[in-house]
Amino acid sequence: MANSLNKLIGIAGLTALGSSIYLGRRQIIARMLKLPPPTYKVEKEPDLHVIMPDSIELATDLYRPAGLDNAPTVLMRTPYGRKSINQFFAMIFAERGFNVVSQDVRGRFDSEDEFEPYVHEASDGEATLAWIAEQPWSNGRIGMWGQSYVGFVQWAAASTGTPHLHAMMPAITQSNLGGPNEQGFIW
Repeated sequence: MANSLNKLIGIAGLTALGSSIYLGRRQIIARMLKLPPPTYKVEKEPDLHVIMPDSIELATDLYRPAGLDNAPTVLMRTPYGRKSINQFFAMIFAERGFNVVSQDVRGRFDSEDEFEPYVHEASDGEATLAWIAEQPWSNGRIGMWGQSYVGFVQWAAASTGTPHLHAMMPAITQSNLGGPNEQGFIW
């Protein structure tokens, strides 16, 4: 009986430890990255729809630092779902004074139309950057952030020459669609 009780207490302890790590993961990641401590509460405006020039609506979530009227903005456009890990990173940025726009790319999750990899990323990125620049909460300084396809969409938006993109942080991505893509390796 005592052995079973000890096992139960051990499992409860591990569960509590795991839960606290999970709940505190933003703080843990922020410390690992040596980020400054969070200074803002975050206001979220979910399920916005940004209309593209061809009238297609792209599902978008906005995260804003509470009480900050004009702030720089980080844009993340993703085929992986704006309500996935993007929420985690959006909170980290917004807690530190950045607006964050997280958007499902065309044809993915809650965005309209068909998903055709790479085809609309330049024009949709350019239109979304212009939309952000027009918003009252934006100070006009916009950067993009993300990895893999979320990194590629940054290169696509930059290729338009838009004056609204001021910084990019692509990681684990490509800027040239030659090679494996031409051989049918991707998609």
